[in-house]
Amino acid sequence: MKKRILGANGGNLKRIIHDSCIVNGDSTTKIRLRGKGSGYKEGAEDKESEDPLQLCVSSLNYLTYPKCCSMIEKLLKTIYADYSMFLKFVLYHCIIQLLYLSLF
Repeated sequence: MKKRILGANGGNLKRIIHDSCIVNGDSTTKIRLRGKGSGYKEGAEDKESEDPLQLCVSSLNYLTYPKCCSMIEKLLKTIYADYSMFLKFVLYHCIIQLLYLSLF
């Protein structure tokens, strides 16, 4: 999941920051992937948090924040739709295998 959210070399999040900030001239917006599976080490213990995987958005510009959140929502919906299609594909092939095996 982490790789799908970040994109190649962090490209997805970099694009979101660029596209949402360029309009408003904002350079204060930050997006951080945190929680279980993020690979982000925090605190004095330098350990990954046990919290669920989450994207943290911060911005000092009130115009940039909603645009950024909207773009993240669109990205996540695309990832979920792709995963749903993958599951349907796997299920279809499992059913075909079962039908094939039941013939012999």
